[in-house]
Amino acid sequence: MTISSRHCIPWLFASWCLFAVATAQESSGTSGGGSGSGASSSFGSGSESPTGGSSGPSTGGSSIFGSAPAGTTPSATPPGGTTTGGSTTGGSTLGGPASTPDATGSADTGGGEKPRESAPASYSISTGYGRPPEVYVAGVGRLAKPRFEIKLNGSIGFDDNIFQTPTHAREVPEQVIRVQTTAGTEDQIILVPVPVRQGPTPIGSPIRPAPASPRFNTVFVPGTDPQFEEIVIPGLPKPKRKASAISRASLGVQVQTATRRSVFTLDLNVNEDYYWNRPKQKEEHNGGLAVLFLHRFTPRLQVTAAVNAAYLSQPDLSQINTPTRTGAGSYLNLTSKFDLAYRWAPRFSTVSSLSYNQLSFEEKLRQTGNYQAYLLGTELRYLWSPRLTAVVEGRYGATWYPENPSLDSVSYFALIGLDIAVSRRAGATLRLGGSTRVFDETGKKSTAPYLETTLNYALGRASVLRLNGRFGFEEPPDPNTEVLSFRTGVNVTHFFTPRLSTALAINAIHRTSTNDIADIETTEDTLDTTLALEYTLSRHWSFNLNYSYTTVFDDPGNSDYFRNRLFTGFDYEF
Repeated sequence: MTISSRHCIPWLFASWCLFAVATAQESSGTSGGGSGSGASSSFGSGSESPTGGSSGPSTGGSSIFGSAPAGTTPSATPPGGTTTGGSTTGGSTLGGPASTPDATGSADTGGGEKPRESAPASYSISTGYGRPPEVYVAGVGRLAKPRFEIKLNGSIGFDDNIFQTPTHAREVPEQVIRVQTTAGTEDQIILVPVPVRQGPTPIGSPIRPAPASPRFNTVFVPGTDPQFEEIVIPGLPKPKRKASAISRASLGVQVQTATRRSVFTLDLNVNEDYYWNRPKQKEEHNGGLAVLFLHRFTPRLQVTAAVNAAYLSQPDLSQINTPTRTGAGSYLNLTSKFDLAYRWAPRFSTVSSLSYNQLSFEEKLRQTGNYQAYLLGTELRYLWSPRLTAVVEGRYGATWYPENPSLDSVSYFALIGLDIAVSRRAGATLRLGGSTRVFDETGKKSTAPYLETTLNYALGRASVLRLNGRFGFEEPPDPNTEVLSFRTGVNVTHFFTPRLSTALAINAIHRTSTNDIADIETTEDTLDTTLALEYTLSRHWSFNLNYSYTTVFDDPGNSDYFRNRLFTGFDYEF
């Protein structure tokens, strides 16, 4: 793989940013976050939170750095004394306005109101462009759990369409083809010479008689017909939906730790699925590793890192860079994002980000779709008011296809946006601009609008709503095809009681593919819905029920399908 000089520009720029921050003189000698009214934090700590979950967005509009009040340490239990619950929720910014430190390291409560001394520290970690960040609150949800947990799961499931058979599948009829084996001939008339007899020559005669003139007979030769052979191509019957019971065994490991200046979480899971009614390969092996890290060097400077690696056999529609259909075999999906945030003045801060993504298929026939991509971004953030932050952002990316160099390209993004704290319960973000993609081999250029937006709303102490959307380019199958996609996702988490919780996730994708050479446009709409229910039976045992529904509509409609999956089982945690 050859890296041209233009590919080096982002790395030189990133090095300059690191050097500038490293040599900047700090005006404050404090560490770990001081107290006071920092007018530049948006998605900081708040008292309204779901039972066992994270807090909702607070007021203040400049940053999702969170808060670390002076004299405050993460408590052992969340407000209300409840330690049950699942993953944290809260301020989500699809496309990741990266975390930026506020003026003092504390959360602003809006309108000049002083933060409460008992407010727990909060942390926000950007998980990647196109995905919402994770928000943690000290002593709440994930950070209220033991430092190290192991969970075993055994469940039984049912899938009514394991091969994603099209809903309107068609039968291919038998075909008979005539193949000519010998060529025919036409009628012919030929001349056949007639033999001529000569008499004897008299003895002693000095003159020999002249030879007789040749004579011919006309003969008619009839022609022949060409010979053909019939070859039968067998047809294909209409494919039938195939259902199967599934047995699943899972092992999960969770690690979480937090101080006033740092947060570290790790999730490791390994799954084994067995399809009872699937021919040939009945087993599927899946696993994943997710690591999140945040460290505040000073009230002005912090770094965050998010790495997610998954080995999957089924599509994960919440991820932008994974296939939307099965049948592609197992694949490795890797995403990562690293942010360096620095506050230069009370109202002005910057965030430099580096993202690396990779998609690798296991099957040889699919490896032409393997690619590696990096994206370098810089945000300039200005605190307009305690509830509003203006953002100007530029991004540069490059994509390489090791097995298909014709798809190598570079991309440019120019965006403006806002981070808005509507109230203590609601926050929103917006990034709007344009993107340009240039293919390396042909120099072909495409330009399209680009949009990222999120909305986060704490419905109450026990409910959180997260909504996100994205519109822009996605990876094409060839250089002559332009793929534009609109993705949206809705997540709702609700705790009925400290023991009973539910989560609803809806992902929708509208994709349009346009081929310039053939002048053909195709569309595909995908809807994926998952409903999960969990009931805690005891300190170690819990019951879970999961249902998912997936459907795809495409034009011209040859690949429409729908699929239902249901799993129920028990978790043992120790």
